[in-house]
Amino acid sequence: MKISLIVKLARAPNYMQIYKMRLFFIAILLLFSLPSFAQEMRPLADAFRTSAKPYPFVRCGGLYQAFLEWTGKERMGAEVFNLYEASMKEFLAAAVMQSIQDGMTDNLQVAIESNLRDARNIADLYLSRFERNYAAVGQAFGEDHLVSSDMIFCMDLSQKPTR
Repeated sequence: MKISLIVKLARAPNYMQIYKMRLFFIAILLLFSLPSFAQEMRPLADAFRTSAKPYPFVRCGGLYQAFLEWTGKERMGAEVFNLYEASMKEFLAAAVMQSIQDGMTDNLQVAIESNLRDARNIADLYLSRFERNYAAVGQAFGEDHLVSSDMIFCMDLSQKPTR
């Protein structure tokens, strides 16, 4: 009888080991469920120094896209709207050319799609910023140093064909 009891105990699961496995599993779940946050946007003049060469063009294209969407053709006036739209397209074309020149891709379609996607994401970041600014102080970008410094940077960049 004693031997069969010892055999049963030896075959019984180690509850401490099961407990440790459960704790480990819960810790892994918690680790992957914690929210992750992207970095805050840096002024473009600062990011320019360390970014990939196409980035300033994409960022300016995204900024101009955000201005176009936030303000709209009616409030901007058709002439100003069209100028911003043309500049946005020029920035994105420059980003595509720079991507290919730098060997990021040799496929034109891939360069176009990736730069358009990045510009859309950047425009969304600016639009979110405009919304928060407007809710906080009643101006979308008038008192925002990052937006105003980025706009100045983009105006300067538009005068230079490449970096």
